Amino acid sequence: MKTWTYGINTHSRTAHYWLEHGPWWAFFIRWLTDHLCDLTPAVPFPSFPTRDEDGKRTTLKEEWGDLAQWVHVALHMPLLTWAENHIQCLWISVPYEELKQRHYVEDKKFFDEAEQLEEEETANSPAGPSMTSSVLVL
Repeated sequence: MKTWTYGINTHSRTAHYWLEHGPWWAFFIRWLTDHLCDLTPAVPFPSFPTRDEDGKRTTLKEEWGDLAQWVHVALHMPLLTWAENHIQCLWISVPYEELKQRHYVEDKKFFDEAEQLEEEETANSPAGPSMTSSVLVL
């Protein structure tokens, strides 16, 4: 399976395309794990005594917090990392104005919102804008 995507950074006026290539199941696992954390309820763990990795006494609640945090650490991140290792990426840098000219008509809202956010950050931050970037998945 292949996906083409493009992204822009309105602050540095850079842009790039990237191609992701891998087996369909790696993309499916990545999609599934992204939704796994959202669907997991934040049910608190009981204050059951246990020991942490260093052998110190602690409680299950202090160690893991709740079910959503445990799912994120124990399931989501290992599965996502494993799936991402099966997806290859190729980045192609292009001039910002060229990419904007090519895609502005079909995706005017994306470019306008990214540039408006950049203007707001520049106006509201005494240190200048942050290094944010916008990404569109095709």
